Amino acid sequence: MKKIRSLLLAFVSLGCLLSSLVFAQQPYETAVLLEIQKKIATVPRSYLWDVVVTYSETETYELRIRMGNETYITDYTPIIQPSNPALRPSRRVEDRSADRGAPGKTENVSEDILR
Repeated sequence: MKKIRSLLLAFVSLGCLLSSLVFAQQPYETAVLLEIQKKIATVPRSYLWDVVVTYSETETYELRIRMGNETYITDYTPIIQPSNPALRPSRRVEDRSADRGAPGKTENVSEDILR
């Protein structure tokens, strides 16, 4: 009885391992960073009558990324402000293809805009 149970457990484990190997895909694709545009948004924090007394600035970067024959635009906001991204144009980056169209509103751009 113990031998059958251990044999069954071995087959189930082997089946799980093989199915994970069969269905596993490359989660990242290589892309080329084409352009970075820095944008700063100023948010008022306090007023004295009609005059802004204190404010905060949020840095956001608009990135143009080429994956294969497609070009995408997305916004990147660093978690810690301010910080310059370690990204440079013409640098290869890794992109997760499953997240296209997720937060960041990645959209397809025609080739004419880049020329």
